[in-house]
Amino acid sequence: MASRIPDFDPGPSIIAHGDPKVSNILFPAESNSAVCFIDLDTVGLMPLALELGDAMRSWCNPFPEDSSSSLFNLELYEAALDGYDLVGSRVGLDESILPATLQIYVELASRFLSDVIHESYFGWDDINYESAASHNLARARAQVLAAESLAIHISEN
Repeated sequence: MASRIPDFDPGPSIIAHGDPKVSNILFPAESNSAVCFIDLDTVGLMPLALELGDAMRSWCNPFPEDSSSSLFNLELYEAALDGYDLVGSRVGLDESILPATLQIYVELASRFLSDVIHESYFGWDDINYESAASHNLARARAQVLAAESLAIHISEN
């Protein structure tokens, strides 16, 4: 899968959240608008395309992070970009966001596979999985499934 990541310019480094997945965004019950990011232990300098790639990895998969139905949804991607343009600017990054997202999928799958071997991930679902390793394997497989659906789209365009 790593060989399918096109070359891309990651853009300038910015102060970034570092883990902009949906569960790290606070949405109040009375509104559909995001209020803020939480879980700030990963804040630091990061190329903007990789920050957006990590966001798209989470925001554009309508399934849980460990689902065997995981995929990259292009309609969600377009909606996410529209929403992002309301608060930020991706000027010059349109050609980089999808390859960056694919890179993040591959990196995260690799991390989950390492966690399978070391059983080192700090949290896992002990109700639906018999071990941290089995949950991390499901997470890795889900990332690969979503990466494969994104790679097909990239290769077709």
